[in-house]
Amino acid sequence: SSRAGSDANDGLSPERPKRTLAASKALLRHGAPDWLLLERGCVWHEPLGAWKHSGRSPAERMLVSTYGDSAARPLLESGGADGVWTDGGGGTPATIDCIALVGLHFRADGYAGGGDQVGARLLRPGSHVLIEDCMFEAYGTNLVLQAVDGRHVDFRLRRSVVVDAYAVHGRGAHPQGLYAYAVDGLLVEECLFDHNGWHASLAGAGADVYSHNLYIDNGNSGVVVRGNIIAAAGSHGLQLRAGGSAIGNLFVRNPIALAVGGGNHPEAGGVRADVRDNAILDGTDIDAEHPRGWGLWLANIASGEVRSNIVAHGALGRGPRALVLDGDHEGDERKSIGVHALRIERNVFFDWRGSVVLEGDARALTGIELVRNDFQEPVADIALIEHADPTGLSGVRARENRLRGPSATIEPRVRIGGAELSLALWRLRVGDDSSNGAGVAYPDPQRGVESHARAIGRAGTLADFLAGARAQSRATWNPDLTAAAVNRHVRAGFGLHSE
Repeated sequence: SSRAGSDANDGLSPERPKRTLAASKALLRHGAPDWLLLERGCVWHEPLGAWKHSGRSPAERMLVSTYGDSAARPLLESGGADGVWTDGGGGTPATIDCIALVGLHFRADGYAGGGDQVGARLLRPGSHVLIEDCMFEAYGTNLVLQAVDGRHVDFRLRRSVVVDAYAVHGRGAHPQGLYAYAVDGLLVEECLFDHNGWHASLAGAGADVYSHNLYIDNGNSGVVVRGNIIAAAGSHGLQLRAGGSAIGNLFVRNPIALAVGGGNHPEAGGVRADVRDNAILDGTDIDAEHPRGWGLWLANIASGEVRSNIVAHGALGRGPRALVLDGDHEGDERKSIGVHALRIERNVFFDWRGSVVLEGDARALTGIELVRNDFQEPVADIALIEHADPTGLSGVRARENRLRGPSATIEPRVRIGGAELSLALWRLRVGDDSSNGAGVAYPDPQRGVESHARAIGRAGTLADFLAGARAQSRATWNPDLTAAAVNRHVRAGFGLHSE
């Protein structure tokens, strides 16, 4: 307790707490299920620092958590240092395993945009690590999970708030909310990632193409990103280069909401994409020089599905694309394999004002199925689907889709190799005898975060909703301020139910 503690105390009860984090850590035993509990509502002007201890087993972890009645998390203001880190040297064990950080708030109060100060920098290989109900705020990068000389195994980030990472460009690493490399079994669940990768008023720290909310690099495996709010990134909301599952997330105001596959070092043989039940809303630009507004982007795909997602309301992006299958993508080490065996089913693309784009020839695109999707564009007079290379159509099959442009009297348009075709001719090319030009009368397709906020009694703005989501904690958890609640609201507006 920074309020009532003394380092002369034994630290073994709430009545006799230590005062400093350093003195408290000195009591911990490597390989034991010891608990270090910080009094809620207290503030420390020191980092948790270098971490060198493991728990006993996944069922008996070493725990850093909280005690007391305050609703506020204990706040660790780390000055000019990282919040907590693991690395080699100084008697550090070969691996650091079975630890849990629960209910802590790390803030970079001494950071001004230079260097690469990190909230949690976990470099020592480890297994069975849990970070839950924590807040990481305003570091250069808020979390780095990057095993050096080994692999991380079973890393879980749950119900945490990761916000406002930034850096002055040219003075440090590219800022990220989360960066992950060499992790096998990564779960990111029910967190808030907001406004990572840029600073609104600091000169030289604006959004750029390298800065993201979640940057999950090539070289990871078993990745699941589920039920998160991912908002206002510098560039990508979620860059899922290693493939994996993105399920039930809410993406809002990201220049590129979700990218799966590809990367500088594409996985040999491609990756699997499992993209389901996400709501992607309000695409926007990176900055004036980098127009974006991309919903979904996929490359280097060996197989997978894109199912039951909503991509809606793209008016804020000046270079909108609803969905891109980038069969021509090339990395630094090798060319991606293209996009193969991908089923795109029961998605709604509504008022995005950008096309669904398929890039690649007959070798790059194979086994692509477009089934029972809605391509509905009530405002922009555009080709709803674009095939950059006419030979790529041989790998595409379609059925039971509904395509409608802004005019019920004009047949929906498709572009193939730069030439516009009617829906009827496109259907012939993709073996489709059941898609049609029907408009869909949705119950309330204009729903979004703002209308959900009004429905739950808040001010009805995105900023107010995100402020509420930032205040989420175990002590104050409100299910109305989650991705699941917003997505149910939006899906109902399109006559859909969550799966």
